[in-house]
Amino acid sequence: MADSGTNESTDSSATRKAPDGATEEELSIANTRPLKRLRALEVTFPEFVLHPEAKHVYLKFFSSSELGSICRALGTPVSTTYIRVNLLVTTREEMITQLTHFFQGRFVFEADPVMPEVIVCVANEEGFTKPLPTFPEVFVDSYCAGTILRGADVAAPGIVGMAPRIIAQGMNVSVFQTFGGVTATTLDFEAVKNKMFLGNGIVQMSRKEFLKSDHPAEEIGVRLVDRHFLIPSIGSMWSDSICVQSLPSILATRALDPQPGEIILDACAAPGVKTTHIATLMNNTGRVIAVDRKKSGIQKLNQRCDEWQLTNVRALTDDVTQLLWVGDLPIPYPKQISTGKMVFPPESVDRVLCDVPCSGHGIRPAWKDSNPFDLRDIANYQRRILLAAAYLVKVGGIIVYTTRTIC
Repeated sequence: MADSGTNESTDSSATRKAPDGATEEELSIANTRPLKRLRALEVTFPEFVLHPEAKHVYLKFFSSSELGSICRALGTPVSTTYIRVNLLVTTREEMITQLTHFFQGRFVFEADPVMPEVIVCVANEEGFTKPLPTFPEVFVDSYCAGTILRGADVAAPGIVGMAPRIIAQGMNVSVFQTFGGVTATTLDFEAVKNKMFLGNGIVQMSRKEFLKSDHPAEEIGVRLVDRHFLIPSIGSMWSDSICVQSLPSILATRALDPQPGEIILDACAAPGVKTTHIATLMNNTGRVIAVDRKKSGIQKLNQRCDEWQLTNVRALTDDVTQLLWVGDLPIPYPKQISTGKMVFPPESVDRVLCDVPCSGHGIRPAWKDSNPFDLRDIANYQRRILLAAAYLVKVGGIIVYTTRTIC
């Protein structure tokens, strides 16, 4: 959720364009009022609703009250944003200056006291007036709403309904999350009761254009200019210099502790956020072997690496469980065999990051478990990844296992 960014000075950043071409004038509504933290708002978020099959599994590990507390927490957005800086091209101090200038003091950007590449962002504690939903309605699904509450604009594929009054691009709209009862052909949006207001913005397509075809994942449907919740929208600005990243994701790479000159395997690497973190901690030396089964994910990873000017990453579209070479070949790097498949000998890498595929039952905020995952199948595949990692890592090496789920 990235166009190329620039590393402009503070003086020139006043004319910088916001994500995907929106100008600062389009942000004038949001720029005129100070904000405060999410937790200070009188907002009640719905709790995360697990699929019955997943709930049955989790109740073997948690009591009903414990699982209820977890689901309520999963439905609540985080109030602190963490930003990782590409120290190969800029400094943390420079980025704090640029971010503070761009957001005009509405957010406080501070240096993390432990990690020199991390900026911590919280909203200002000054009072603020919430926007009112006074424009024609746009409804989005729960996944899209979650990305909005992490600072994104409205992705076109996440829109499930648009009011008939939206007849042209550029109109002001009010964006809601729907908890059911809305389809693309719904006409009476004012009658929808089960909804949550997310903010006002500028629509990028008419209702007719919304209805006529599928939309690519990267297409923006609405640019939010006045958010109901206090999250900085950084989007693709400075995409060569900074990256918004969750604290657990940052800590996973920190736990791996990659060193310059080492060979690191990122076993499930797409879309590449942790990969770029590993590569920069190694000062763009050594080798990071980034593997993922999804071709689109590897394409995104390569784009990130190009933007961050990283040359020590080798990306492979493959299943990491299929990359082990069992022949007796004392080689430090992968061998290209006749089938064109890249394989590795045992004990060939110094460290392995296993950010394994999972149910996603730990991503905040989320409200609905729409897919009935077979948790046992996921767990079996995770074991296979760990087994491959155990064979591939050198004696005395490090394996870090991380997943975005409850257990």
